[in-house]
Amino acid sequence: MKNKNFTQGPVFRALVIYSFPLIVTRLVQIFFHAADVAVLGIMADDAAVAAVGACGTLIHLMVSLFTALATGANVLISHRVGSGDREGARRAVGTALVISFLSGVLLMIVAVLGARQFLIWMNCQEEILDQAATYLRIYFMGMPVIMMYNFSAAILRSVGDSMRPMIYMVVAGSANVVLNVLFIVVLKLTVEGVALATVCSNFISLILALKTLSRDQNFCRVEKKNLRLRKEELFEIVRVGIPAGISGMFYYVSNVVIATQVNGISTDAMTANAISGQFDGVIYQIGCAIASATMVMVGQNMGA
Repeated sequence: MKNKNFTQGPVFRALVIYSFPLIVTRLVQIFFHAADVAVLGIMADDAAVAAVGACGTLIHLMVSLFTALATGANVLISHRVGSGDREGARRAVGTALVISFLSGVLLMIVAVLGARQFLIWMNCQEEILDQAATYLRIYFMGMPVIMMYNFSAAILRSVGDSMRPMIYMVVAGSANVVLNVLFIVVLKLTVEGVALATVCSNFISLILALKTLSRDQNFCRVEKKNLRLRKEELFEIVRVGIPAGISGMFYYVSNVVIATQVNGISTDAMTANAISGQFDGVIYQIGCAIASATMVMVGQNMGA
């Protein structure tokens, strides 16, 4: 895996080159949920669209704090890359992957057990409550896979490789659309189908990312001896990740509050909110992508 050094050369040019694939990656991740909504809107009915849409803001809120830990891992690894500490970077990689798996398992347990009650608190309409709860439970059963991909992509980006995570996400996004159609048209599934398609496509991207990390001969190689929680690395990841997660959660808290009010109106209002919410996420994720790119560059330069 070719690493990029951001400690030398023009800063703005490097930021633009690095940020573009990251922006595309973020937009494709939004496309996962948008594709679920779009395919259901074409091939199912408004109730299914509303059920999936009801889960969107809740998913983002629940995941955002743990996803921010990937940012903490990104900063720590990039710092060690900048300082040339190969073994330290590999230890951080191992710790980050363990954190990602444990975070995914925790989210899975909480969401599977509490899905219905969370949706009731958000004023989900009674006629779609069962469908929404089903979608949420299946989606979160795949959360260990989703979290491990997010962390694996952050690890790759920490050494300046934003291109391959983009490619893997584009492959997964394409697979998501195909699987959506397959599950809905052929297997006659609706919300269950799009949830399964999302999990399966994320599994594809995870396999591709882990294959790359396992073959890396430099900073980010995954080694069995490093797959454990190390106190120093855990502290550094949490120290950066938790504040970033809390600040990011405010955006999603506001969206949950809005969605809760809209959900109480009607199923049609929920459907409209599900569709319009996709556009709001695009602008937010572009800003997040540029911020993430800046953090990697700062991390490498601080370590240099």
